[in-house]
Amino acid sequence: MSEPTTEVTEVITTDVRPGQEEAYRDWAARIQQAQSAFAGYRGSFVQPPRSGERSWTTLMRFASVEALETWMASPERLALLREAEALVEREMLHRVDSSFPGWIPNDPVSGKPPKLWKTGCLVLLTLYPVVMLEIKFLTPVLVALQLAPALATFVGNAISVGLTTWPLMPLAIRAFRPWIFSDEQPRNTELVGTVVIVGCYALELAVFWRLLG
Repeated sequence: MSEPTTEVTEVITTDVRPGQEEAYRDWAARIQQAQSAFAGYRGSFVQPPRSGERSWTTLMRFASVEALETWMASPERLALLREAEALVEREMLHRVDSSFPGWIPNDPVSGKPPKLWKTGCLVLLTLYPVVMLEIKFLTPVLVALQLAPALATFVGNAISVGLTTWPLMPLAIRAFRPWIFSDEQPRNTELVGTVVIVGCYALELAVFWRLLG
């Protein structure tokens, strides 16, 4: 039996000192290579700033909070951070859980809980746009306000969890209900639903690629 997923994403917004962009790009490639050697690493994405801006955005995913913390506290990472001190003016970290088991009710017919991978798919579908919009609109405001990192992270997490839990997940559950409980539906329902949700991912990526690209 597979274990429940507890994947977590660390969102890092970094203001790079003027003139240090290329050096930071090389450093980012090295730290990505270092973190990829750690257990539980699931991938990362680095978004350079738009024209006229300075903030670089990094999304870093690990299989669990424990795996992420192992990397965050590792001597390898701390050594690399010391190297980056001359390149970085400000950095803000924002952590978002990528899986929330229990958000979807059991099948009212069979009483069975939903498959965890389907729960994860819906959470990704609803959480991704929230995080990307926060990167675009909220993070610059929090940086301008010069909030303490702990408070800024709390504000971002509270908004992410609130929006995902209430308006977005219930809407996604309603839209994908036949797919969620496809064991009780015609055989091709799961395939069709999976194709549709992948199409939704592609649409979200296209929209935010253009918005943040």
